[in-house]
Amino acid sequence: MNRISPRRALTIGLTALLLAALAAGLVLWRQWAAAGEGSIPAVSVTLDGGELLQHGGSWETPVLGGLLTRRLDPAYPALGAILTLDSDQPALAAAPADAALTRVRVSDGGGTVFDGAPDAFAAFRFPGDGDYFFEVWGSLDRGSAGRGDFYFDASVHLELPVPEPEFSLSPSVARQGDLLTVTVRHVPDGTVPSGQSGLGYVRFVPAAEAGAYTALVPVGYAREPGGYTIEVTAGQASASLPVTVAESDFEVQQMTISEEIADETVNSQAANWEFHITVVPLYDTASDEQYWSGAFLQPVEGRISTPYGVKRYVNGSATPERHGGVDIAAALGTPVQCPGDGVVEYAGFLQLSGNTIVLEHGGGLKSYFYHMDSLNVATGDRVEKGQLLGAVGTTGYSTGPHLHYEVKIGRESVSPWPLFDGSSPIFAAAGE
Repeated sequence: MNRISPRRALTIGLTALLLAALAAGLVLWRQWAAAGEGSIPAVSVTLDGGELLQHGGSWETPVLGGLLTRRLDPAYPALGAILTLDSDQPALAAAPADAALTRVRVSDGGGTVFDGAPDAFAAFRFPGDGDYFFEVWGSLDRGSAGRGDFYFDASVHLELPVPEPEFSLSPSVARQGDLLTVTVRHVPDGTVPSGQSGLGYVRFVPAAEAGAYTALVPVGYAREPGGYTIEVTAGQASASLPVTVAESDFEVQQMTISEEIADETVNSQAANWEFHITVVPLYDTASDEQYWSGAFLQPVEGRISTPYGVKRYVNGSATPERHGGVDIAAALGTPVQCPGDGVVEYAGFLQLSGNTIVLEHGGGLKSYFYHMDSLNVATGDRVEKGQLLGAVGTTGYSTGPHLHYEVKIGRESVSPWPLFDGSSPIFAAAGE
């Protein structure tokens, strides 16, 4: 039996170790080479379909079962992406599907306007037209194949399309005494809508919503039932809004008043002329500011002695008068409260209507208070809902203590009850 000498055994062992080392080195070299830049998965990030450019990131690949890790920090191009968007809420997406976005930041010339998670960005809206810088961070984990992070960015120019004006009317079917609202949204800058209708007064004032205008259109108690059209123009856009007026069932009332009071008031040329030159001109004025907020308060509690729109025969006359307000009977001196915020356009004594207040609530919506005993406000005062205006009286054309309360838009009187109970369309138009 041949025996291997110690020297030969050592040579064989060293040779085996060398071959094993060479084999291991070859495996390491192959795995290390395989973990080069070509192994980094391709990731893309888009904003409304426009591709952002990658400007940062690293990738780590386990080698030899995780005994070693190869980290790559590739060089990225200096030039950035430039995107033009026409949506203030663009869709953000990443590919492949296992690429996880972790952070989004949006900034403009004034600083950061958004910095947060992608889920929060989905609800974000760009503040408006302009230039922004958009940044996205994310990660990708492929387990034993490697993991890494990435950073994308782009310069974004946002130019939103100019929306066409939108016209709306509420309600489209109304009864005599109702109040309509016409709203125009997306009105071009520097433009105020205009309107006309067989119903009468159509005056637009700025609404609370940016770029929107509202007009309050009255349907008078004597307006003939049938179909009407409100023609509205805003810049180059226009619309014809149809409305149907239905008949209301108004009461009939007999009224007796002394000849002395009648001669001093309703039959007096001087009394009528005084009212004509003092109150009637206010029918055609309007403030562009909305003072009121929320449902109106009934100015005084008491029995409704004469409802709105009543056909009233005075002293047996064959021709009825029409009653444009509501008469609320109450004890002499009962406090009268302000129904809604506004500005006092007139406060004083008139022979026909007695102690009188005319209150502008905004947009031509006015409250008229007649026959008061005393006044606690003066012309020009700014007043608030619930404020004391004065006291119930029986001055002017009156047969006993009561408050005549009337609501007008332009020269047409409307029912106050929808203002009191909050059902009037003016509240929805104002976003309330």
